[in-house]
Amino acid sequence: MHVPVVGAVLLLLAVGAAFAFNGDCPTRPAEWRQLLGKRRCKKACISHTDCKKRNKRCLCDGECGLSCLNPASLCHALRDVPNGFVRAPSDFVVGSNAEYGCDDGYVLIGPSQRRCQGNREWSGAQPVCRIRAKCGQPPEIPYARHDGDPNANYYDIESMVQYTCIAGYHRFNNKGLPKAKCLLDKGVMAQWFGPDLKCKARNCGNPGDILNGIREVGPGGELFEYPHLVKFRCIPGFELIGSAVRKCQADGRWSGDTPTCKPTQCPRPPDPMHGRVLGTSLSYQSRVTYNCRDGFRLVGQVQRICQADGSWGGTEPLCEEIRCSSIGPLWNGYIEGDDTHFGAIVVFRCLEKMSQVGPPYARCLDDATWSHPMPKCFAPCVVPTIEKGHVWHWNQSQQVLHGERIQIKCDAKHELEFPENPLCNNGTWSHVPRCVPVRCKSWPPRVSNARVVFAKATHDSVARYECKPGFHLTRGDPIIRCLFGEWKREGDSEPQCEEKFCRHPTRTPIGTLRNGAIKLESFMGAFDFSEYVRFIGESRRIVYECDKGYYLQGPPKATCVNGHWQPNVAPKCVSQTHPLVEGRIVWDRTKRSIPTPASHPDPQAPSHAPHTVDDGSCPALYDNRRQQLAVIRLNRRADGRFPHGSQLMVLCQQGYELAEGTDGALLCSNASWIPEVPTCKPKFCRLPPRLHSFFLQQAEILQSGAMIRHREGARMVCLRGYELVGNSALECNLGKWLKSAGECEPKSCQLPFIDRGFYALSPLPNQISHGSNVSFVCEAGLNPRPVIGNVLCAFGDLRPHAPECNIEISPNAPTPNLNVGCQRPLETDAVWVYRETRHGGRSIATLIDPYQEVYPSNTVVHYKCTSNTAHTVANAVRCIDGEWIAQLSACAPQDTPPEGVINNATTLPRHQTNPTRQACPQPIHPQRYNLTVLDQHRGVLEAMQRDGFVHGTVLHVVCGQNLNSANQTKWKIRCRKGRWKQIERIVCMQGEMPNSGSCPYTPGDGEGVVAFSPERGDTIQFNDKLDHGQQLLFRCTDVGFYRLKGSRKMVCRNGTWTGKQPSCVRLSPFEADESGPPIVFRVMKEAMAAPDGGEQSLFESYRLAVMMTQPEDAGLFHCVAPSGHRHSIILRVQDVQCPPIPMPTVSALTAQVSSDIFFLGSTVLYHCAPGYQLRGSPKSVCLEPGRWSHRRPSCTPVVCPSISLEHKALSVTISSTEFHGIAEFACAPGYTVVGARQMDCLESGRWSEKPPTCAAVSCPAPDLPKGGGLVGQDSHHTYGAVLESGSKVTMVQNYTYGDVIIFRCEPGYMLTGRDFAVCGLDGRWDSPAADCQPFCRYPGRPENGDSTSKKDYYLIGERIVYYCTGSYRLKGDNVLECTAKANWSTPLPSCVLYGVH
Repeated sequence: MHVPVVGAVLLLLAVGAAFAFNGDCPTRPAEWRQLLGKRRCKKACISHTDCKKRNKRCLCDGECGLSCLNPASLCHALRDVPNGFVRAPSDFVVGSNAEYGCDDGYVLIGPSQRRCQGNREWSGAQPVCRIRAKCGQPPEIPYARHDGDPNANYYDIESMVQYTCIAGYHRFNNKGLPKAKCLLDKGVMAQWFGPDLKCKARNCGNPGDILNGIREVGPGGELFEYPHLVKFRCIPGFELIGSAVRKCQADGRWSGDTPTCKPTQCPRPPDPMHGRVLGTSLSYQSRVTYNCRDGFRLVGQVQRICQADGSWGGTEPLCEEIRCSSIGPLWNGYIEGDDTHFGAIVVFRCLEKMSQVGPPYARCLDDATWSHPMPKCFAPCVVPTIEKGHVWHWNQSQQVLHGERIQIKCDAKHELEFPENPLCNNGTWSHVPRCVPVRCKSWPPRVSNARVVFAKATHDSVARYECKPGFHLTRGDPIIRCLFGEWKREGDSEPQCEEKFCRHPTRTPIGTLRNGAIKLESFMGAFDFSEYVRFIGESRRIVYECDKGYYLQGPPKATCVNGHWQPNVAPKCVSQTHPLVEGRIVWDRTKRSIPTPASHPDPQAPSHAPHTVDDGSCPALYDNRRQQLAVIRLNRRADGRFPHGSQLMVLCQQGYELAEGTDGALLCSNASWIPEVPTCKPKFCRLPPRLHSFFLQQAEILQSGAMIRHREGARMVCLRGYELVGNSALECNLGKWLKSAGECEPKSCQLPFIDRGFYALSPLPNQISHGSNVSFVCEAGLNPRPVIGNVLCAFGDLRPHAPECNIEISPNAPTPNLNVGCQRPLETDAVWVYRETRHGGRSIATLIDPYQEVYPSNTVVHYKCTSNTAHTVANAVRCIDGEWIAQLSACAPQDTPPEGVINNATTLPRHQTNPTRQACPQPIHPQRYNLTVLDQHRGVLEAMQRDGFVHGTVLHVVCGQNLNSANQTKWKIRCRKGRWKQIERIVCMQGEMPNSGSCPYTPGDGEGVVAFSPERGDTIQFNDKLDHGQQLLFRCTDVGFYRLKGSRKMVCRNGTWTGKQPSCVRLSPFEADESGPPIVFRVMKEAMAAPDGGEQSLFESYRLAVMMTQPEDAGLFHCVAPSGHRHSIILRVQDVQCPPIPMPTVSALTAQVSSDIFFLGSTVLYHCAPGYQLRGSPKSVCLEPGRWSHRRPSCTPVVCPSISLEHKALSVTISSTEFHGIAEFACAPGYTVVGARQMDCLESGRWSEKPPTCAAVSCPAPDLPKGGGLVGQDSHHTYGAVLESGSKVTMVQNYTYGDVIIFRCEPGYMLTGRDFAVCGLDGRWDSPAADCQPFCRYPGRPENGDSTSKKDYYLIGERIVYYCTGSYRLKGDNVLECTAKANWSTPLPSCVLYGVH
């Protein structure tokens, strides 16, 4: 409501002390822009002339002071004030004032006056009118309440309310005032003051976790304040006991009690009928085992497992009664007992005078079979009658039990026809014994130059003496006879063989040789045969020689055979007209059609070309190097041919033999030799017998006794565990071996070096022979325990294994791996590298190869001293468990090794040059190679070749003499764990290259080279090997940033790479050469190849950016530098995606992908669930053709190895050999398990425990009856007799479950009670020992008398009364009593006639 004011004088609003007045108008402050705003005040002035515009006047503008204003400017109309009013002029020109007021009961809040300012805005804010002296509702405080009237809308001044936190909340602190009071604000307005109060929820604290359970977390996280709640649940196999929900209450405590997770309990399984259930728990995953009591066997599962749902897995087994089948009848005997239940024993008895062969009893076993087969009852044999002899210790009326032998004694000069004593077999003898005259057991007396021929040496057999060839019988009878074991001659004189001699040829039909000479041949040549030499011995030869100018017609030689010259033909010396070739024999020079034979014709070629004649003669034959001819009948003619009816004998020279089935005899019949002329062939060689070996001929295996052809050979190979001593290569030459074969003897054992130990043997050899053993000693704190061990050499191997001294580890400590080596350090130039080992209880340090990739444990790298080296820092590192450990050592000298380090291997003990059991032997290399060593090993090559090369030794191999390397000058081989590994490879050629070999890839010296194998579809890493024919493609890592130098493609050829090893050279924009400037290639604003830090600005002008790449962007791009050099790149745009990899729905295989879309370079990693192992590559990469580099692998279950049972009574039941599988062990009745009864198959594929063993239940020695013992026991032994399978009786000293002992009584005692006992499961005998009572046998009855009783036996104290019949009276005592000595008190009486004394 606008109220006009007439005649009122407008008052100026008072301004603060910040403004200084200049008359009636305040002065504008200097910092008015900061105080009033930069648009509040207009241009300042002093008079109207300061205002340049005509419509502007210099007027007062309140706090802005005098300003140039438009007097006609108006402010906007004012709004009404609720419950109040505004008094203002009719127009709102600049400088006019407005006054505000309130109705009754209200108070003005704000300025009471407002002025229209020069900026056409009203000063100040619009005031309001509120009720005077009343407050509204008290303020609301979160989680708090006040004690005021909730129905009152207004509160009087000075009213006060008290605040308190609601239930479940409490004051944040006690500093504020929890009250509010209604007061007048500056005496104008009623309003509430206070309270100063904050309420927060009460915290119940962490309720804690539960064992075998999970506390669920809500979406807001874990909140433990009022009124939040927590929920609990149990893991599978456990059930929740208590409330699953706990709420934080208003009093700050959790509701209820903490629940617990109790293992899921399965109900107790009932015992099967005739069995029981064994177990220690009924909770989740606990196991119960079923077994049956004696006499029953289990049918079904042996074990059941409590499952998560509280039920038992599998089905309940049953106990089935064990019954053995009927054992059947025993012929000639009977069976005691007819029970067939488990454990029942039946005893076998034979009838009287029958012999029992087989076990005396049988027991029903747990597999429903009898423990022993049924015996046999055999009849006795009658003692035979022997002519010229008798049976020792047996009478004719007695009988011999089955299986016994009798001994025959023959009369003088007689012996048994068969030396073996007869055996009684079920009533019959094995053979009829006979005593025959003694045979001759020696050869007949020897006679000089004679042999004896006889077919047998029995009584009355005959032997004949025959003189040797060249001898004849001159006296004596050649017959001798065997009589009662001696050779007897029928005559008195001994036969005599005298030598036959050939007479001088002049005294035989040969006569003298005119125009020639007859000479006697000897081993030194031919000599004149003088007339005074009248007789010539057997086999001596004469030679016919003609004088000069004559030639011989007839045989050239003659031999003394059985006292006659053969051939017995007189030769002739005929005058010759032409000179002849020396050594030729011309038979008939007039027959020019007959060729002259060679003196030594080819043995394989026919002697002469066939020559047809009409007189029936046969072609000529001659001696040669293979054969020799002996004329038997009709010598050859002058023409060399043999007449019809001639007989020859072909004899082979030494080393040759005739074909099998031919004897060399020839007969000339109708111009042909019958049979065909045989050929003498070289003899074969027979492979000698050799033990523990076989022979090889090429790829064929031959045994001893096989035949080898002439000029062929065989190689002898020893079996495993044996080594050759002697010659192994055999070569046959004319039936004889050039060198004899060696022998195969058991291998010796090399003694390996013992780290942290030594051998207890001095001096210590390099090896020990087969069967020898040696002890070794370990340092304190090492295994084996005790510290002294022993190894045995068996066929080249040390048993039980090579000696080792390992660190003794506590059960909870991690096991160190002493065989783990350390990678080569970065700096190995100025260092000494040596390894510390133990020998004889002391430490020895030896220099080793410093350039190997992996160093063995206990290797020390000791740095040499330099000018910058500190002498008190760690100048050495030691390899321990695969890691380098720094040690505080002074630096080492430059020229000499550190103190105590051995530089020459020859100063070590002999076995010390082989420092580990993994030393390498002398490498076997072709003759085209030579071996050298590194500089650090010069002088020790000879020692290493003798004693072995230590692990890590590097040898250089160079080409031999007159050979050239195809690729490089030398290569290296390194000793790694007892084997030689090649590092590089050279090809030594004299002709062509080898055709095979793999190539290792080693990057060059440059950086950024990427090698790709098309065959493998993947990049190649350092030291990867590629096969012959495979290729490598090379590029640089950053496109355009490097330049590739060398071959872009290399191919593996015969173990070497073709082409030059490439390298990537970084391009520089400052030194741009013909290679051009570098290019930084970016796609989608992401750098593909970025330079090193700090050089980014240098490449701004050489950047290629491709935005939103499309296939059209492909092409050739050039970058031209200001220098004019050009660099080009080819850009190929292709959308490469690999297909999704299908995964099986149910499988242990999981895949981890790098992205949802399988673009080029995407990677998939495969994993298997616990208990499974990955079969295949664990990684697959998307390659350029849109295919995966590897196929999807598979997961196969981890399988634990098969369990070896070391005890025959131990059995195992395996639920599964996969992860979580269980193996339960049990022992046969009579045995108990020693060790773990159960093993679990772990995730690693190993069993959780070692297999147990079984210990037998034993029984003590039984009580023996007085006057008795056990079957098989004698007075010299205290062991018992236990019957095993069949009828074998075994003597033992310890008795185990199931053993049966048989009692016996001494002669004169009778067994009463049970005659056997069985060792039971409780370790006690099932029955007491039997009783042996002495007894007397029935003494018989007197002739013409009788007795009151007649039994087979009488116990001690029993009596017999005798009496006589008819007219006879008793002589002697009529009562006989059996005494304690098992004999009768008096002798047997007799019956005599009355009247006879």
